[in-house]
Amino acid sequence: MDNKILPYALIIAVLLYTLIRPKKFPAIKLYQRGFFCLGFATGFLGVLIGVIGPLISPFFLRDDLSSHEVVANKSFLQTSVHLAKLPVFIYLGFSYIEYALPLIFFILSGMLGTVVGLKLLSKFSKKTFDNIFKIFLFLVTIKMSYSLYLLL
Repeated sequence: MDNKILPYALIIAVLLYTLIRPKKFPAIKLYQRGFFCLGFATGFLGVLIGVIGPLISPFFLRDDLSSHEVVANKSFLQTSVHLAKLPVFIYLGFSYIEYALPLIFFILSGMLGTVVGLKLLSKFSKKTFDNIFKIFLFLVTIKMSYSLYLLL
């Protein structure tokens, strides 16, 4: 059994609950201590499986956070997890120098995406942002479900 099956299944379950939750069921809502625990758990999972964006996204789909707060907090959490991976991968012998060119390209494209994304973010209402967010979560759910199917 592949060690990614359980984490993928968990992430898919959280995504599906967020997307098709009946109105009478409670929304996923974390408070400060919950976000600390989420950060710790995703930091651990991020090093093991590398996929944390889809896991943390449902926790940011909330009425009490503005679009900018969602993007800023989610970005900070994901950046923290990626930084936590650096020493682990160095310890495991990964050669960052060997992949310097692709890494530089990824970093620069991420910076460009941030600039463009912030300009677009200011043009959307919170409702439009949430709908776009849900569409992307749905697409990620389909992609992860297919990946899980391939693992079985």
